[in-house]
Order: sequence, then C-alpha cells, then structure tokens
Amino acid sequence: MKTTISIVNLVTDVDIGIYPHEIGTPQAVRFDVDITLRIPPIADEIAHTLDYDDAQRLIIALAQAQHYNLLETLCSRIVNAFNAQPIVAHTHVRAQKLTLKNQCEAIVVQAEAHSPINA
Repeated sequence: MKTTISIVNLVTDVDIGIYPHEIGTPQAVRFDVDITLRIPPIADEIAHTLDYDDAQRLIIALAQAQHYNLLETLCSRIVNAFNAQPIVAHTHVRAQKLTLKNQCEAIVVQAEAHSPINA
C-alpha cells in the first residue's frame, strides 16, 4: 500500500522573477504538493506520518525565504526539503505563477524526485 499526502491550492506571495518590474514585488504562486510516504502509518497517531500543518509551513517558509529568479529553483528546494525527511519516499511539486503580464492564465512548473534516502 502507498500513502500520499496532497497539499492542494496553497497560495502564498513569493518574491520571484528576473524582470525589473518583478523584483521586490511579491507575486501570487499556487502550490500543489504530493508527498509519498515510505511506509503507511503504523498507528493512528501524528508521530507516524507527516504533519500536514508542518508541511504547509515548510512550503510557505521556503517560498518566502528569499528572492528567487526562477520558479524551477523554488520547486527544487521544496522537493529537496521534503525528500530529506526519513519518512518521505517521493515528492512532486506543481507551482503556478498567477501574476502575469502576458495572455495565459498561469505559468506552471513541476518538479519531482525520489528521496535519496531510499536509493
């Protein structure tokens, strides 16, 4: 059995972009993150799984920690942060940059990796 925790539609402001009008002007980014656990919880206790609130706080903290030129860099940092936790086997991040000056609704970047702990 595989257990995956999904955080869906988490929106936070991120200082992101390479253009002068973007730098220092936070933009809305929507995150969808799927975190697959190495083993399903063995008991009905928070100690045996990933705390959902902690997971959300981690995404927001990484998103707001610094200026990012590229959404790809931020997605990789989120993947690496979750995969560094022994309980995590795989992480998939989908991030949508919602504040755009062009014609599309959103720019989407996805990143995923298996935890090196399991390699």
